[in-house]
Amino acid sequence: MVSMFNELQGELKINEPLSQHTSWRVGGKAQRFYQPKDKNDLASFLRQLPSDEPLLWLGLGSNLLIRDGGLLQQSRQAIR
Repeated sequence: MVSMFNELQGELKINEPLSQHTSWRVGGKAQRFYQPKDKNDLASFLRQLPSDEPLLWLGLGSNLLIRDGGLLQQSRQAIR
């Protein structure tokens, strides 16, 4: 799954616990979680992502409540 992406500078994590990325500190896992290094890295990642793959933007995770069952789609964190 990770090998489909080339030349990424950010962090791509598999089965990432979303509890580590929300202010409530609860939530199951995301199949893939990508935190880009910068805007260009994010653009590169999105160009390589299959167009039919679901996408969820988490932002900084403030006031975000995610069920313990996790998410079926890929999750991303905003660039700070």
